[in-house]
Amino acid sequence: MMDVFGQISLTECELFLSGFSRNEVARAEIVPANRSGACPYAKNLKLWRNKMKYKLLGVVLFTLLTTALNATSVFASGMQGPESITQTASGNFLVTDFTGAIWTVPATGGTASLLATVPFSALGGIFLPGTFDSVGGRFLAVGFGVQGAIAVGQAYTINTSVTPATVTPYFSEAHASWPQVVLPSSFGPYTGNLLVTNEHHAVDFFAPTGVEGTVANFPESVEGFGAALAPSNFGAVGGTLLVSDLLSGAIYSVDSSGNVSRFATIPLSAGQTGLRNMAFAPQGFGLYSGDLFVSVNPGVIYVVDVQGMIVGHISGSFAPRGLLFTGGRLLFSDTSSGEILSAGPGDVKE
Repeated sequence: MMDVFGQISLTECELFLSGFSRNEVARAEIVPANRSGACPYAKNLKLWRNKMKYKLLGVVLFTLLTTALNATSVFASGMQGPESITQTASGNFLVTDFTGAIWTVPATGGTASLLATVPFSALGGIFLPGTFDSVGGRFLAVGFGVQGAIAVGQAYTINTSVTPATVTPYFSEAHASWPQVVLPSSFGPYTGNLLVTNEHHAVDFFAPTGVEGTVANFPESVEGFGAALAPSNFGAVGGTLLVSDLLSGAIYSVDSSGNVSRFATIPLSAGQTGLRNMAFAPQGFGLYSGDLFVSVNPGVIYVVDVQGMIVGHISGSFAPRGLLFTGGRLLFSDTSSGEILSAGPGDVKE
C-alpha cells in the first residue's frame, strides 16, 4: 500500500499506523495507545521517515523477543484435574482438584505434591482470615459430592499448620454445588462473609458465626460458576460480584441487595460449553491492567473490558479453569493435562 522508506504523506502516515495492532502500537511507542490519528512527527516528515525505519524494525524485533519471553509455558505438573489456585503467605500455592486432592506447588513451580484429600470434588478454595471464628487461618475448599442422585454442596477446612494437614467438615447442603468462594472487603450486610457461587441457581454466603444462607437467586437456566469481585472503578458494575454461567456465555452482576443483572455475554464457539473462572488483572499487566479475564471451556481465556466487550484472548489446546495473577504473570489450571500454565501480557492476542 506504501513504501515506508520512501515519500510518506500525512494521510499515508495515518494509514500506516492504523495497520498496527493495539499491542504493537503501544509497545513500539509509535503513538499513544488510543491511536489518535495524527502522525507524531508530522511537523518534520523527513525526521519521521528516518525514525520510522528503525521503529518498524523495532516492532518486528520487539514482537519476536516478547513472543519468546512471554510464551505460555508449564509452571507446575503432576496433578489430575486442577481447579482453583491460591497463593499462601510463604509464596507457595494450594491447588484444588476435581478428584478431591489438594495439591501444594512450590513458589517457583515444578512438580505438585499431595497435601490432603477431601471426600468430594474440590473446585474452589480460599484462606480464611485469622478472625474467621474458630476456623480462622485455615484453607477452605468448596465443591460438591453426590449422595444417590442428589448433588450435595460441600465445604471442608484444612489446617495446613500441622503435619499431616487435618481435614474437617464445615458446611454441607443437599441440592447444591459450590464451585467458587470469595471474601469481599465491603459488600453491604455481607461484609466479612464468604460469598459462594452455587450451580443450583444462587449465590450463597457463609458467615463467621457458622450461619449459611442465600444472597441472590438466578433463573433456573443459570448455573453460577466463577466469581470475581469487581473493583469500585469498574464502571456500572463496580463493587458488585460478577458471576459466570456454567452453561452459557453470560456474566451476571450481583449487588449486596441481591439484585441481578447481566453484565456481558461472551459468544461461544462450536464445542464450547460455557464459562468457568474469572479474575481481574492487576496494574502492571500491560495493556490489560484492570480488565476481567474469563476462562472458557475449552480452549480459550477471554479478556473483557469495563464495557463488557472482548478486547483480547489467550488460546491453546487447554481446558482452563482457575486463574491467578502473581509476579506479573497469569497462572491458570489446565484440567486436560493436569498442569498449571503460565502466561504473560504478550500472550494476549486481539
